Amino acid sequence: MKKRLLAFACALTLVSGLSTNVQAQMKAGAGLAFGTEAESLGLTANFYSAFPSVENLSVGGDFIYFLSKEVDPFRNRKWFELNFNGQYEFYSEQMINAYALGGLNIARQKFVYSGIGSSPYFDNSKTRVGLNIGIGGEYTFNESLLAFAEFKFVLSDFDQAVLSAGVRLPISSK
Repeated sequence: MKKRLLAFACALTLVSGLSTNVQAQMKAGAGLAFGTEAESLGLTANFYSAFPSVENLSVGGDFIYFLSKEVDPFRNRKWFELNFNGQYEFYSEQMINAYALGGLNIARQKFVYSGIGSSPYFDNSKTRVGLNIGIGGEYTFNESLLAFAEFKFVLSDFDQAVLSAGVRLPISSK
């Protein structure tokens, strides 16, 4: 888990480094998510930076940790996903922006067994790579606070629709 978080932090650093020579618009945020296959509420954190050479394009990613779900009396499922996305803004009017998103999804689920006969050495975890496609929008409250909502579909062995919403804070880069 620490290695994955470190990889995510490195990717975010790379994305922010893309914008060092221009005045970039970067955003960091947090919120809630729900996955149809995970069947659970999740916590999400995200970071996006304007891509310097293409107008209306941002790159970044998010991490979603779905809360543990009891599958049966002896098993709980833990699930998280890491997404690297591009966002193309196709509509912008005063305080509202709409964008299409697409990217790479890395999802991991693990079943934790408890009770009689469970073995601490038995690891039933799966990691799958897939693609994201979706749509999202932002509402600007003021210069320092944005609300966002996204709907995306993950195409992989862990197919699911994910609805997420929360807030983002613009980070100025000068």
